[in-house]
Amino acid sequence: DKKFEAVAAKETDRDGTALFDFPIPPSTELGEDGLLDIVGVKNGVVRGVSADTEPVSEDLQLLMMIDKPIYQPDQVLNIRGVLLKGREMITVAPGKDVEFQVEDEDDKVVYRESVKTSQFGVAAVSWNIPSNAKLGKYNISAQTDDYPVGYESITVSRYDLPNFVVTAKADKPFYLPNEKSAEIEVRADYLFGRNVTRGRVRVVRESSREWNWKEQKYDIEEGETHEGETDSKGVFRAKFDLKSDHEELKADDEYDSWHQFEDLWFAAYFTDLTTNKTEQRRFGVRITREPIHVYFIGERNQVHPDLPVDAYVSAFYADGTPAEADIEIRASEEGEDKFRTIGRARTNSFGVAKTPIRRPNFEDDIADMDLRIIARDSAGRRGRISKEINFASGEDGLVIETDRTIYKPGEPTKIKLQSTKESGQVFVDVVRGWSVISSGEVDLKGGRGEISVPYDPKFSGVLTVAA
Repeated sequence: DKKFEAVAAKETDRDGTALFDFPIPPSTELGEDGLLDIVGVKNGVVRGVSADTEPVSEDLQLLMMIDKPIYQPDQVLNIRGVLLKGREMITVAPGKDVEFQVEDEDDKVVYRESVKTSQFGVAAVSWNIPSNAKLGKYNISAQTDDYPVGYESITVSRYDLPNFVVTAKADKPFYLPNEKSAEIEVRADYLFGRNVTRGRVRVVRESSREWNWKEQKYDIEEGETHEGETDSKGVFRAKFDLKSDHEELKADDEYDSWHQFEDLWFAAYFTDLTTNKTEQRRFGVRITREPIHVYFIGERNQVHPDLPVDAYVSAFYADGTPAEADIEIRASEEGEDKFRTIGRARTNSFGVAKTPIRRPNFEDDIADMDLRIIARDSAGRRGRISKEINFASGEDGLVIETDRTIYKPGEPTKIKLQSTKESGQVFVDVVRGWSVISSGEVDLKGGRGEISVPYDPKFSGVLTVAA
């Protein structure tokens, strides 16, 4: 076995730091633990330190690609992928044996083939789907040396060109608790554009719909049903009761964010009375507790009570449209229900707002914090959610903030630090994957510090700042 050895020497900078890079050739097999020896010499004084290194053996991943997610029997499924190695996934793995296999819903292997990756790490196979293949979901897996490296799935289904297209539309994009019924309009159009004027329609609420692999059909549990013939314009209308659905959606806590809305599913079956051909359309009707849905993204666990938390709040109308709204963030000591406003913001045209929030002074210094977040738009529509932030005490804390999220090549990275310690030295690393590609130090003054990291050609992809 070939051993990997690397030796490097550098002088430390004025802060006593030296950064070493040890490139590992792609063909290197790291099968055992390694040893890292560091020796420093100054003015004839020699000091050394050693540390063990542990290789990551399961470091292969196949970037798998397929032509499309849905196939028909008798079609060809082309599977290809690039085998990458290393946690950063930037090095291809040539000459590796990769086994592909396809399993049906009974976990039966219906196709298996092994190939060797090319000099560019590419592996590709093709499966001719049999004409008698059962319809349903098929799982594709890839492995090398008995280690799974990739996964995909497809659906095999038949598709016949429809005789006409069915359209079903609710009279509103979503329904609030005071809107107890939904009116559904169903029509159909021939492929050449003219509408179907004589038809019989059946609209049914589907409580559940699951594909039965063994019987090769959908198991459908139906609810409220309306049927009849279209009017002279080829339109059929049906009204469905939503009262019980709103009651089930109603929460004991008006700020409960677990279940803000629900999509009810329906199917419309349209029969052309001139040809007796039937086509169908599945569609959803959304009921919601409030017209605006609010979402909170931010650190919520093991937060230091003396440091700010960046609160990202998004607001969308129940149909998914971004909502420009005023945001109010209120806080209370956990379980006390004594809320006070700790932050305000306004969402932009994308429905997103960012604001720093701090824990107020509570009677209990280690108590967690309940949040209530309210969004209101200019028309008076609103939405609410509740969240909880858990705090950690007894340790020093540090907050890292960069001046932006996305950088262009050549731009420096400006980093701001805020700590519970008034002074001290902070080591800042820029990491890509598992590799430190830049390092620096910041001296805290008044609990704050800044550093500008100059651009390095190694800066690419997703980088992590650690301190």
